[in-house]
Amino acid sequence: MPESENFSFDRKFLKRFLRILTVILRGKSSMIILYLLFVTILYETAAYNIGMITGTYYKALGERDVTEFWQQTIKALVLIAVIALLKSIQNYIASSVYLEWRRQLTDRLLSRYMQGLAYYELN
Repeated sequence: MPESENFSFDRKFLKRFLRILTVILRGKSSMIILYLLFVTILYETAAYNIGMITGTYYKALGERDVTEFWQQTIKALVLIAVIALLKSIQNYIASSVYLEWRRQLTDRLLSRYMQGLAYYELN
């Protein structure tokens, strides 16, 4: 098998991966990742709470409690709106992280490429 087709997780891969991590976790990308983590926790909490509503619906329907049914319906609608908002924010932040990482890696690559090259001579 040729060298280019031999993919594996070896020491060389780990070394390169850690090198890339040191580049992309500098600057504001680490703060953006914390925002993403916070929004993701809120999203998962809201999704958990909407999953718990099903049991209370069955209880309200079984007991024929109209007030409880409408309270759970309003709670479900609010949680669905919150989940939609959080999912949109989550996607936006993830896109921002991607763009920031790409910018940082490109800047690093170009600075290393241009290092030692002088296009103009000063008199």
